[in-house]
Amino acid sequence: MRFLDEITRDVRYGLRVLRRAPVTSALAVVSVALGIGANTAIFSLLNALLLRPVSGVRAPHELAGIDTVLPSTILDDLDKEPVFAGVCGVSTPLLTTEAHGDPQPIGILATTG
Repeated sequence: MRFLDEITRDVRYGLRVLRRAPVTSALAVVSVALGIGANTAIFSLLNALLLRPVSGVRAPHELAGIDTVLPSTILDDLDKEPVFAGVCGVSTPLLTTEAHGDPQPIGILATTG
């Protein structure tokens, strides 16, 4: 019973403090709510991008990336190697288009078949 008495006293004291400084209390509550919301958003993004397995790939642990510039003829040669199940080339050129008379840069993702 002592535990419940202490909790009751703590809650009453907290309510008295909240009544004395409502603006400060509201700012504290809003700050905590924004912090929780930001952490949730960041975790959701990281979970979707980094933590979940790649969808549509049978063996994601076997994926490998080569970060270099290769001509398409080398991609064809790599695709014929028995060590690779398949090879794909990816390019991210920055193109420019006009919107309302102003040039606007747009990023695209180009891949090989």
